[in-house]
Amino acid sequence: MDGGWLRPDVVLYDEGLNEMNIQRSVAAMNQADLVVIVGTSMRVYPFAGLLDYRNSAAKVVVVNQEKLDLGFDYDMVQADATDFFNELQVRG
Repeated sequence: MDGGWLRPDVVLYDEGLNEMNIQRSVAAMNQADLVVIVGTSMRVYPFAGLLDYRNSAAKVVVVNQEKLDLGFDYDMVQADATDFFNELQVRG
């Protein structure tokens, strides 16, 4: 080590996002037939704002411990995400 800081390959709070990644995310939301939201309050932007770009015909499924107010109909699995996906793995 040279004594420098190690930095994870993630975006930290108050940092800007790569514009190309935002554009690709918006395009993916617009083309998706299914959107699965897992373990979030949907209160952190810009991530929460991606739903504004969803394909209006896309089915939305939420796996979360708390119910979300998304302003449109969606299917809700109110459960701990880890438990839910472990159960899917066991059944699969």
